[in-house]
Amino acid sequence: CLFVMMGGYAFPLFIYYIALAFLCVHIRFSAYKKTLQTNSVSYEKMSTLISLEEKRKELKFLRSTFFEKLLMDKTNRDEYTKMEMNIENHHWAEMIKANSFVSMIVMFISSYFAVVNGSLTTASIIAIMIINSRLSG
Repeated sequence: CLFVMMGGYAFPLFIYYIALAFLCVHIRFSAYKKTLQTNSVSYEKMSTLISLEEKRKELKFLRSTFFEKLLMDKTNRDEYTKMEMNIENHHWAEMIKANSFVSMIVMFISSYFAVVNGSLTTASIIAIMIINSRLSG
């Protein structure tokens, strides 16, 4: 639809959306990797706590500093991976916000050159901006 209305001036927007698609895939797969890490660390921490609960009678005869360090390490690792996952989700949200803004700029520049060249009427810019908001939103 955009290529019919704008001709070759829609090409920069097409390139932008291809680059955006690759960036989105990269960010999402990175977030999925963090999710898998978070799940494995949480399961490991849970299994440690369950085994300690089952062996609580025997634990009073062992050194408590070892178990304190073990639990502290597992808790710190769990919190660290959760924090990394939150950062990945934050990057995703910021990228979506930036996409709305940048795609509007790229669309406006493409529309401007198409209007100057005469391949697009000024009245069509509103329709193109609506189409762009649907694509980027």
